Amino acid sequence: MKAIGTQTLITEDLILRRFELSDAPAMFNNWAGRPDNVTYLTWPAHADLSVTQATMARWVAAYQDGDTFKWAITLKSQPD
Repeated sequence: MKAIGTQTLITEDLILRRFELSDAPAMFNNWAGRPDNVTYLTWPAHADLSVTQATMARWVAAYQDGDTFKWAITLKSQPD
């Protein structure tokens, strides 16, 4: 099977797309910076936005290898 990495997926209500560096503030504020939201993840809540920005930079760079599967989930009815 050929690895194709994270491709954009579109449903009736959602768009699943690659993360972008500009997603870091929303990621931090909405879930990565909140201990109650990362209970079952392998990493602790991010202490501040800079941790999320560094994580996001690694994720975005990893898309180049074709073996990375991380999607940002957005509502079709709302702009990014």
